[in-house]
Amino acid sequence: MGTSALVANNGNNNTAVGWNAGATAQGSFTTGNGNVFLGNKAGYDKAGDNNQLYISNSQTQNLIVGNFSSGALTLGKDGTNAISLPAGPGAAGTVLQNTTGDGQLNWGAPAGADALDDLTD
Repeated sequence: MGTSALVANNGNNNTAVGWNAGATAQGSFTTGNGNVFLGNKAGYDKAGDNNQLYISNSQTQNLIVGNFSSGALTLGKDGTNAISLPAGPGAAGTVLQNTTGDGQLNWGAPAGADALDDLTD
């Protein structure tokens, strides 16, 4: 739904809402399947991928990008100020951590005090 949504896309089971959502460059045909594109140019030129989620307000301003197959999810603008969540749940006793400062969260053992007795002022 939307002008030129899914234009030049020969894939199956795709959903697009917004101007040029899920569209490709003129003359370029793609065959991506199972994608969801919401917003102005959401997933533009990415429609060859399978099982993807794009929620955007322009070709370069993705708010949410997801992968239905792996469960991976990224919140925030691509490349800057983005947080990427791990695809699955962590093991018992693990916590989400960003050990590299790049916004990629991973499951890991908690750091610091292991018990209330280990706390100090």
